[in-house]
Amino acid sequence: MAYFSAEKHFERSHIGELVDGNQVYDIIQDTVDPNREFYAIEPAIVNKVYFDPTDKKFPKVELEDGTKLPDYSVLGTIDAVFSKSGNIISKAKPISLHMIVYPDEGEVVNIAKYANEYYWYMPLNIFNKVNLNLAYNKIGTISEEATKFNRKVFPEPGDVIVQGRFGQSIRLGSDTSQEFPIIRIACGQSQTVANIRAKNVSSFFPQIEDLNNDGSTIHLSSGPERIEFVPSVKDVSIPTGADGKPFLIGNQIIINSDRLIFNSKSSATNPYGGSIYMFAASQINLTATGGVYIDTGKDGMIALGTDADLDQNPLVKGKELKDLLVKILDAIEAFASALSNPELEGTNIVPTLNTEASELNKALEIVEEDIPKIFSKTNFTI
Repeated sequence: MAYFSAEKHFERSHIGELVDGNQVYDIIQDTVDPNREFYAIEPAIVNKVYFDPTDKKFPKVELEDGTKLPDYSVLGTIDAVFSKSGNIISKAKPISLHMIVYPDEGEVVNIAKYANEYYWYMPLNIFNKVNLNLAYNKIGTISEEATKFNRKVFPEPGDVIVQGRFGQSIRLGSDTSQEFPIIRIACGQSQTVANIRAKNVSSFFPQIEDLNNDGSTIHLSSGPERIEFVPSVKDVSIPTGADGKPFLIGNQIIINSDRLIFNSKSSATNPYGGSIYMFAASQINLTATGGVYIDTGKDGMIALGTDADLDQNPLVKGKELKDLLVKILDAIEAFASALSNPELEGTNIVPTLNTEASELNKALEIVEEDIPKIFSKTNFTI
């Protein structure tokens, strides 16, 4: 609600004589307060934020058949009491739906009136804290204890920072030379012992961004400044400096988290849905200490090389190939052993040779039937 600043009180003694023009002017100036201010915006303390449509107190709308449904038009509106006038307002709307910082109950917002509607704008930064800014003696729904280590990101000259209450932030900044751009998206602030100790010492100690220890980070950088990034495993393919540490400069994107999941869902409207494409002008390097697993399902295919799926040239399975070679060698050894028998002399060698050759042929026919077993049904190459 709009209001004026406090009125100046002035008491003039009775004048029992005629006055001239200058004296009249002075009397008017004394009576009228030219410095009194008019405020079109008034702060208000939030009593309720309409978040939960399942709440029994959430407003309802009734359909023609009598069915009552939550009135979603009030979602995100607030009830509040004006700090100056004490008037209570209900269901004030956010001033814009394109960027909203929802207040907690007990926080203070500025409210303005336009066309008989009240609108609220972002919680006031009363205590200069990013997690909570409750008015004095107010208790909100967000836990102060649970969020006390969520701090404002340490700013650099020229930064544009978007920051939430719960330890997430987006920083549009630059390198230390204030020349080359960077973008940093973080979710979860570092919980290292040194960081927590510093925040315990001062409730206003800021969050020093830490690419290696923050919860999850996407770091986009440019320029010649080196990024201090430590891979979770040693990778000989990554460029390193004289100190043996990764030498990461130029245009690059670094993604760091406990787990990375890339998923492409199928789409009934997109014929190319369900695919993931990765391209590299030089190399694609994969390094893991526990193994690299590729699974294509029962009827899938792993194609190594262009058109490998068309050539249908399968890779050979090691165990099956070993079994096949052992059978071949056993058959040849049996044939060789029979012919090397010293008792075979003269005309006796011919019948024996015919018999053993026949046995060898039968064994090789069986081996030939087993050849398809050594081919992979999933992995193909050119």
